[in-house]
Amino acid sequence: MPRHCQLLVSDDECGVTAVARCFICSRPFCPSHRGTDEVFFVNEYPRLLGEVRTAAVPSTPSAHQCIECFGREERKREEALQRENDQQAAASDGEFARHQERLASLRRALEDAGCPGMQPQHKKVYEKQRVLFRDRYAYRNEPREPVWPVGRIEARVVNNGTHSRAHYDYGLRRDGLLTLMYNSEGYCAGEHVDNSAEIAAREVDRYVIKHVVEQLERICLQHGLSV
Repeated sequence: MPRHCQLLVSDDECGVTAVARCFICSRPFCPSHRGTDEVFFVNEYPRLLGEVRTAAVPSTPSAHQCIECFGREERKREEALQRENDQQAAASDGEFARHQERLASLRRALEDAGCPGMQPQHKKVYEKQRVLFRDRYAYRNEPREPVWPVGRIEARVVNNGTHSRAHYDYGLRRDGLLTLMYNSEGYCAGEHVDNSAEIAAREVDRYVIKHVVEQLERICLQHGLSV
């Protein structure tokens, strides 16, 4: 093997003492033109002094590539990964579109049958009332739009600047939006829920649409609807 690095630097060979030969282009290269990243470790003997030196990782294939071949191989891997991600995204978009069509057909079937399976909703609201020249606080039931129950879904809650996640029971409204469900006492239903949090209605996104479709299919079957 030639003693000097043959990689070009400013249209001339590097000339530094070589440490290995690239197994792709067969050119010898120096430590500065090695394809792999360097790793740091503490020397065994001067550990008290904290001396740090560098060494390449000889067990990795990139340790036996020059920096030019390593860069080309990295770009090939990145392009292959991008093509794979694009294919997966296209497949996911197609599946999401099929679920959207299925969800629309289930909603039409339920609406044509008179919206069976819908549950009435009300929320218990704590508010201030004026009675005989003084204020008092009391609860009242605030009516909410009826929904088809679609089960428990994770939600992100922001309350007094604090972000948290909890699993709430959701229902599907006639307009196609998901909203919180309330139990018979008017409180949010779910696991580790915050009854004081106000969570806006959300669209049926790709992360929950399969679950929502399965729940509507179950409701249709319970009421004898063939869809």
